[in-house]
Amino acid sequence: MKTDFLPKHPAKRFILFFAILYSLVLIVGVVFEGRGIYQKAFRSFGEGILGSAGNNGIVKFMEVDAKDQYDPAYHTMIMMGNELQAQEAMQKGTAVNVAKVYTNDYMVGFLPTFTLLALLLATPMSWKRKLIAVGVGLVLITLFVISRQWVLVYTAMGNNAYLELTEMSEGTVRFMIGLRRVFVTNIVVSMMVPFLLWGMIVFRTEDLKNWLGEDIQRILKLK
Repeated sequence: MKTDFLPKHPAKRFILFFAILYSLVLIVGVVFEGRGIYQKAFRSFGEGILGSAGNNGIVKFMEVDAKDQYDPAYHTMIMMGNELQAQEAMQKGTAVNVAKVYTNDYMVGFLPTFTLLALLLATPMSWKRKLIAVGVGLVLITLFVISRQWVLVYTAMGNNAYLELTEMSEGTVRFMIGLRRVFVTNIVVSMMVPFLLWGMIVFRTEDLKNWLGEDIQRILKLK
């Protein structure tokens, strides 16, 4: 198969392949709702790790029903309660106290995960290096997504003190609310972190030499 139409320069080829892969991510994720599979994984991982967070906590990651979806961007609801309080309420026949927080799983998890995968797969390097990079990348980006879920859960716990799930001072609660605003709900972070991880995982001095033209290499004294 002839590839004469493809750019010969590694950097240009990377940009082309990344643009194609990223476009596919957006098409599959948005147009064809392929992210539905990711949503299930997002909820499973979140509940598996944070399902018993806090003091006697019960945390559930649930799909938002259409009737409860106040914003079409929010497909996941995190519901939390205190197991001891729930048992006491059931014995007394009273309502169980719960707190709910809604999250955009597309921005929090799907977008950074598949942006990183597109970057790694488009990078001009051997398939052995590429597969290792994808494995390392998946581990790191999953830790990033879980840390965002953790911030969501513990901010809600601190903001709903009546559940008695955690002890936070007013200052700590304000800090967590600010952290949620900057770290979780900020789309800039969703886009920036994949590029930072990509650079950390794949780049070596020899890669820069291959990517840069000879003139630039001489200027930077890489050659």
